[in-house]
Amino acid sequence: MPDSLLSMLPGPRAGIKGIRAQVDAFDRALLMTVLKPRGSAPEVLADQALRFARGGGDLLKDDQNLVECDISKFRTRIRLCSDAIDKAAQFTGRKCLYLPHVAGSGAHLERQLELVADCGLPGVVICTWVMGLETASSAAHRHGLMWLAHPAMAGVFTESTDRGISTAVLLGTLVRLAGADISIFPGTGGRISSCHDDDQTATCRALTEPLGNFKATLPCTGGGKSLAQAPATARTIGPDCAILVGGDLLAQGENMESATRETVEALGSEARGGAACREEG
Repeated sequence: MPDSLLSMLPGPRAGIKGIRAQVDAFDRALLMTVLKPRGSAPEVLADQALRFARGGGDLLKDDQNLVECDISKFRTRIRLCSDAIDKAAQFTGRKCLYLPHVAGSGAHLERQLELVADCGLPGVVICTWVMGLETASSAAHRHGLMWLAHPAMAGVFTESTDRGISTAVLLGTLVRLAGADISIFPGTGGRISSCHDDDQTATCRALTEPLGNFKATLPCTGGGKSLAQAPATARTIGPDCAILVGGDLLAQGENMESATRETVEALGSEARGGAACREEG
Protein backbone atom coordinates (compact mmCIF):
# COMPACT_ATOMS: atom_id res chain seq x y z
CA MET A 1 0.00 0.00 0.00
CA PRO A 2 1.34 3.45 -0.84
CA ASP A 3 2.48 5.75 1.95
CA SER A 4 -0.05 8.32 0.77
CA LEU A 5 -2.85 5.92 1.74
CA LEU A 6 -1.27 4.67 4.96
CA SER A 7 -0.76 8.23 6.18
CA MET A 8 -4.53 8.82 6.04
CA LEU A 9 -5.37 5.87 8.32
CA PRO A 10 -5.08 5.72 12.13
CA GLY A 11 -3.54 2.34 12.92
CA PRO A 12 -3.55 0.88 16.46
CA ARG A 13 -3.37 3.20 19.45
CA ALA A 14 -1.45 0.84 21.77
CA GLY A 15 -0.78 -2.32 19.79
CA ILE A 16 0.89 -5.43 21.16
CA LYS A 17 3.61 -3.60 23.11
CA GLY A 18 1.14 -1.26 24.77
CA ILE A 19 -1.18 -4.11 25.74
CA ARG A 20 1.67 -6.18 27.15
CA ALA A 21 2.81 -3.21 29.22
CA GLN A 22 -0.66 -2.82 30.71
CA VAL A 23 -0.98 -6.47 31.75
CA ASP A 24 2.72 -6.86 32.67
CA ALA A 25 3.23 -9.99 30.55
CA PHE A 26 5.96 -9.73 27.92
CA ASP A 27 7.14 -13.14 26.78
CA ARG A 28 4.17 -15.48 26.39
CA ALA A 29 0.80 -15.79 24.71
CA LEU A 30 -1.96 -13.97 26.61
CA LEU A 31 -5.13 -15.59 27.91
CA MET A 32 -8.52 -13.95 27.26
CA THR A 33 -11.98 -14.93 28.41
CA VAL A 34 -15.54 -13.65 28.00
CA LEU A 35 -18.15 -12.40 30.46
CA LYS A 36 -21.45 -14.15 29.68
CA PRO A 37 -24.18 -15.33 29.24
CA ARG A 38 -26.63 -12.56 28.41
CA GLY A 39 -29.22 -12.22 31.16
CA SER A 40 -26.76 -12.83 34.00
CA ALA A 41 -26.99 -10.43 36.92
CA PRO A 42 -24.18 -7.84 36.96
CA GLU A 43 -22.97 -9.32 40.26
CA VAL A 44 -22.57 -12.73 38.60
CA LEU A 45 -20.51 -11.23 35.78
CA ALA A 46 -18.40 -9.30 38.28
CA ASP A 47 -17.71 -12.54 40.16
CA GLN A 48 -16.53 -14.14 36.91
CA ALA A 49 -14.24 -11.16 36.36
CA LEU A 50 -12.85 -11.47 39.87
CA ARG A 51 -12.10 -15.19 39.54
CA PHE A 52 -10.41 -14.81 36.17
CA ALA A 53 -8.32 -11.83 37.25
CA ARG A 54 -7.30 -13.47 40.55
CA GLY A 55 -6.13 -16.47 38.54
CA GLY A 56 -3.77 -14.25 36.57
CA GLY A 57 -5.86 -13.95 33.40
CA ASP A 58 -4.69 -11.21 31.07
CA LEU A 59 -7.60 -9.97 28.96
CA LEU A 60 -11.30 -9.92 29.75
CA LYS A 61 -14.02 -8.86 27.35
CA ASP A 62 -17.80 -8.60 27.42
CA ASP A 63 -19.63 -11.07 25.23
CA GLN A 64 -20.79 -9.31 22.09
CA ASN A 65 -24.45 -9.80 22.97
CA LEU A 66 -24.18 -8.03 26.33
CA VAL A 67 -26.09 -4.83 25.54
CA GLU A 68 -28.32 -2.50 27.53
CA CYS A 69 -30.78 0.07 26.23
CA ASP A 70 -30.78 1.64 29.70
CA ILE A 71 -27.51 3.52 30.12
CA SER A 72 -27.72 3.31 33.93
CA LYS A 73 -27.70 -0.49 33.72
CA PHE A 74 -24.64 -0.34 31.48
CA ARG A 75 -22.92 1.94 34.00
CA THR A 76 -23.72 -0.38 36.91
CA ARG A 77 -22.44 -3.48 35.11
CA ILE A 78 -19.14 -2.09 33.91
CA ARG A 79 -18.41 -0.44 37.25
CA LEU A 80 -18.99 -3.66 39.16
CA CYS A 81 -16.72 -5.56 36.76
CA SER A 82 -14.11 -2.80 36.86
CA ASP A 83 -14.15 -2.83 40.67
CA ALA A 84 -13.70 -6.62 40.61
CA ILE A 85 -10.61 -6.21 38.41
CA ASP A 86 -9.18 -3.62 40.83
CA LYS A 87 -9.85 -5.92 43.78
CA ALA A 88 -8.07 -8.80 42.06
CA ALA A 89 -5.07 -6.58 41.29
CA GLN A 90 -4.55 -6.07 45.02
CA PHE A 91 -4.15 -9.84 45.29
CA THR A 92 -2.05 -10.53 42.16
CA GLY A 93 0.03 -7.37 41.90
CA ARG A 94 -0.88 -6.99 38.21
CA LYS A 95 -3.98 -5.81 36.43
CA CYS A 96 -6.21 -7.67 34.01
CA LEU A 97 -7.32 -5.57 31.04
CA TYR A 98 -11.14 -5.34 30.89
CA LEU A 99 -12.93 -4.27 27.69
CA PRO A 100 -16.71 -3.60 27.84
CA HIS A 101 -18.85 -4.06 24.72
CA VAL A 102 -20.35 -0.87 23.31
CA ALA A 103 -23.12 -0.92 20.72
CA GLY A 104 -25.74 1.27 19.12
CA SER A 105 -25.32 4.69 17.60
CA GLY A 106 -25.60 8.40 18.16
CA ALA A 107 -25.89 9.81 21.67
CA HIS A 108 -26.33 6.36 23.23
CA LEU A 109 -23.02 5.11 21.83
CA GLU A 110 -21.27 8.34 22.85
CA ARG A 111 -22.55 8.03 26.41
CA GLN A 112 -21.29 4.45 26.67
CA LEU A 113 -17.84 5.50 25.47
CA GLU A 114 -17.79 8.39 27.94
CA LEU A 115 -18.67 6.05 30.82
CA VAL A 116 -15.93 3.58 29.85
CA ALA A 117 -13.39 6.41 29.82
CA ASP A 118 -14.74 7.80 33.12
CA CYS A 119 -14.23 4.38 34.74
CA GLY A 120 -10.57 4.52 33.75
CA LEU A 121 -10.91 1.50 31.49
CA PRO A 122 -8.46 1.40 28.57
CA GLY A 123 -10.70 0.24 25.75
CA VAL A 124 -13.84 -1.34 24.36
CA VAL A 125 -15.16 -4.22 22.27
CA ILE A 126 -16.80 -3.19 19.00
CA CYS A 127 -18.58 -5.47 16.52
CA THR A 128 -16.80 -3.93 13.58
CA TRP A 129 -18.84 -5.50 10.78
CA VAL A 130 -22.17 -4.67 12.45
CA MET A 131 -21.29 -1.08 13.29
CA GLY A 132 -19.16 -0.36 10.23
CA LEU A 133 -15.39 -0.13 10.00
CA GLU A 134 -15.12 3.66 9.94
CA THR A 135 -17.70 4.16 12.71
CA ALA A 136 -15.90 1.64 14.92
CA SER A 137 -12.54 3.28 14.34
CA SER A 138 -13.62 6.89 14.84
CA ALA A 139 -15.78 6.12 17.89
CA ALA A 140 -12.89 4.63 19.86
CA HIS A 141 -10.34 7.22 18.76
CA ARG A 142 -12.61 10.15 19.69
CA HIS A 143 -12.42 9.03 23.30
CA GLY A 144 -8.78 7.97 23.37
CA LEU A 145 -9.69 4.30 23.80
CA MET A 146 -8.16 1.13 22.46
CA TRP A 147 -10.59 -1.20 20.73
CA LEU A 148 -11.03 -4.87 20.06
CA ALA A 149 -12.48 -5.77 16.67
CA HIS A 150 -15.04 -8.54 17.13
CA PRO A 151 -15.79 -10.62 14.00
CA ALA A 152 -19.57 -10.81 14.45
CA MET A 153 -21.21 -10.78 10.98
CA ALA A 154 -17.84 -11.30 9.25
CA GLY A 155 -19.21 -14.66 8.15
CA VAL A 156 -21.05 -12.75 5.41
CA PHE A 157 -17.63 -12.43 3.78
CA THR A 158 -16.00 -15.70 4.83
CA GLU A 159 -18.69 -18.40 4.85
CA SER A 160 -18.90 -18.99 1.10
CA THR A 161 -16.25 -21.37 -0.20
CA ASP A 162 -16.01 -19.78 -3.67
CA ARG A 163 -16.23 -16.03 -3.01
CA GLY A 164 -15.69 -13.45 -0.31
CA ILE A 165 -12.68 -12.00 1.48
CA SER A 166 -9.88 -13.95 3.13
CA THR A 167 -9.60 -13.74 6.90
CA ALA A 168 -6.05 -12.40 6.61
CA VAL A 169 -7.38 -9.38 4.71
CA LEU A 170 -10.72 -8.91 6.48
CA LEU A 171 -9.75 -9.56 10.11
CA GLY A 172 -6.08 -8.84 9.60
CA THR A 173 -5.08 -5.99 7.30
CA LEU A 174 -8.34 -4.02 7.24
CA VAL A 175 -8.95 -3.87 11.00
CA ARG A 176 -5.29 -3.04 11.61
CA LEU A 177 -5.47 -0.14 9.17
CA ALA A 178 -8.64 1.05 10.94
CA GLY A 179 -6.81 1.08 14.26
CA ALA A 180 -7.92 -2.05 16.13
CA ASP A 181 -5.53 -2.94 18.93
CA ILE A 182 -6.85 -6.52 19.13
CA SER A 183 -8.50 -8.58 16.40
CA ILE A 184 -10.40 -11.80 17.12
CA PHE A 185 -10.52 -14.45 14.39
CA PRO A 186 -11.60 -18.12 14.48
CA GLY A 187 -8.31 -19.83 13.69
CA THR A 188 -8.36 -23.63 13.75
CA GLY A 189 -9.15 -26.31 16.28
CA GLY A 190 -12.20 -24.70 17.85
CA ARG A 191 -15.94 -25.00 17.42
CA ILE A 192 -16.01 -22.24 14.77
CA SER A 193 -13.85 -21.90 11.69
CA SER A 194 -13.82 -20.10 8.36
CA CYS A 195 -15.11 -22.01 5.34
CA HIS A 196 -12.22 -20.55 3.32
CA ASP A 197 -9.71 -22.83 5.05
CA ASP A 198 -7.82 -19.67 5.94
CA ASP A 199 -4.28 -20.02 7.24
CA GLN A 200 -4.37 -18.57 10.77
CA THR A 201 -0.66 -17.82 10.61
CA ALA A 202 -1.36 -15.60 7.57
CA THR A 203 -3.84 -13.59 9.63
CA CYS A 204 -1.28 -13.25 12.42
CA ARG A 205 1.31 -12.01 9.92
CA ALA A 206 -1.13 -9.44 8.50
CA LEU A 207 -1.68 -8.10 12.01
CA THR A 208 1.95 -8.03 13.11
CA GLU A 209 4.36 -7.73 10.16
CA PRO A 210 5.82 -4.29 9.27
CA LEU A 211 3.21 -2.05 7.68
CA GLY A 212 4.19 1.58 7.28
CA ASN A 213 4.63 3.12 10.71
CA PHE A 214 1.71 1.20 12.19
CA LYS A 215 1.99 -0.65 15.46
CA ALA A 216 1.25 -4.38 15.49
CA THR A 217 -2.31 -5.42 16.32
CA LEU A 218 -2.62 -8.28 18.83
CA PRO A 219 -3.96 -11.41 17.08
CA CYS A 220 -6.56 -13.23 19.18
CA THR A 221 -7.65 -16.68 18.08
CA GLY A 222 -10.97 -17.94 19.41
CA GLY A 223 -13.87 -19.81 17.93
CA GLY A 224 -14.73 -22.13 20.82
CA LYS A 225 -11.30 -23.26 21.96
CA SER A 226 -10.75 -25.25 25.16
CA LEU A 227 -8.29 -24.68 27.98
CA ALA A 228 -6.40 -27.82 26.96
CA GLN A 229 -5.85 -26.42 23.46
CA ALA A 230 -4.26 -23.16 24.62
CA PRO A 231 -0.58 -24.25 24.87
CA ALA A 232 -0.62 -26.08 21.52
CA THR A 233 -2.30 -23.08 19.87
CA ALA A 234 0.46 -20.81 21.20
CA ARG A 235 3.03 -23.27 19.89
CA THR A 236 1.51 -23.05 16.41
CA ILE A 237 1.03 -19.29 16.24
CA GLY A 238 3.86 -18.11 18.46
CA PRO A 239 3.88 -16.06 21.67
CA ASP A 240 2.69 -12.75 20.19
CA CYS A 241 -0.99 -13.63 20.33
CA ALA A 242 -3.94 -13.94 22.68
CA ILE A 243 -5.97 -17.11 23.02
CA LEU A 244 -9.66 -16.75 23.73
CA VAL A 245 -11.24 -19.45 25.89
CA GLY A 246 -14.82 -18.65 26.84
CA GLY A 247 -17.34 -21.38 27.60
CA ASP A 248 -14.80 -24.00 28.64
CA LEU A 249 -13.31 -21.71 31.26
CA LEU A 250 -16.65 -20.45 32.59
CA ALA A 251 -17.79 -24.07 32.91
CA GLN A 252 -15.11 -24.55 35.58
CA GLY A 253 -17.39 -22.72 38.04
CA GLU A 254 -15.75 -22.49 41.45
CA ASN A 255 -12.53 -23.85 39.93
CA MET A 256 -12.32 -20.99 37.43
CA GLU A 257 -9.54 -19.20 39.31
CA SER A 258 -7.30 -22.26 39.60
CA ALA A 259 -8.01 -23.31 35.99
CA THR A 260 -7.00 -19.83 34.82
CA ARG A 261 -3.80 -19.97 36.86
CA GLU A 262 -2.85 -23.39 35.50
CA THR A 263 -3.46 -22.30 31.90
CA VAL A 264 -1.41 -19.11 32.27
CA GLU A 265 1.42 -21.17 33.78
CA ALA A 266 1.19 -23.61 30.86
CA LEU A 267 1.42 -20.72 28.39
CA GLY A 268 4.52 -19.49 30.22
CA SER A 269 6.10 -22.93 30.06
CA GLU A 270 5.30 -23.16 26.35
CA ALA A 271 6.96 -19.79 25.72
CA ARG A 272 10.09 -20.75 27.67
CA GLY A 273 10.30 -24.07 25.84
CA GLY A 274 9.93 -22.36 22.48
CA ALA A 275 12.62 -19.81 23.34
CA ALA A 276 15.00 -22.59 24.37
CA CYS A 277 14.39 -24.42 21.08
CA ARG A 278 15.11 -21.26 19.10
CA GLU A 279 18.36 -20.70 21.01
CA GLU A 280 19.46 -24.28 20.39
CA GLY A 281 18.59 -23.96 16.72
